[in-house]
Amino acid sequence: MANIDPARPLKEFKPTHKFFVGIDSDGCAFDTMGIKQRECFYPWMIGYFGLQPVAQAARECKDFADLFSKTRGANRHKTIKLILADLLPSHPMVKSRHFKVPQFSHYFARVDDPKSTLSNEGLKKVIKQAKDPQAKKGILQTTP
Repeated sequence: MANIDPARPLKEFKPTHKFFVGIDSDGCAFDTMGIKQRECFYPWMIGYFGLQPVAQAARECKDFADLFSKTRGANRHKTIKLILADLLPSHPMVKSRHFKVPQFSHYFARVDDPKSTLSNEGLKKVIKQAKDPQAKKGILQTTP
């Protein structure tokens, strides 16, 4: 079988204009967001935060927040906080099962801080600088 380089067309591309028009295929031009969220991110969130007893409700909340609400496309830290602090605790299944959704006050405070850099690098920096062991633990508990 021949060695196929999937990047070959891009490597051989010769521009004919001074500008480039690109189409974001991550849910804009093609429906790829749904499968990425449902197959990759939902199971991660459910497993990482111990939401198995209310997995169906967690999927519904994540589906709504990430794909069908005004918050679609928001920073992942803000979306996780929205799900854990607001959407999931008020979900009927969670209420009927008397499930206590884990809350991470130190992490939530960081997400709400307008000075926070909500990125992997920003999170690493906050963890490294945390002096309070409880705060460090609270932030680390939300970091896969």
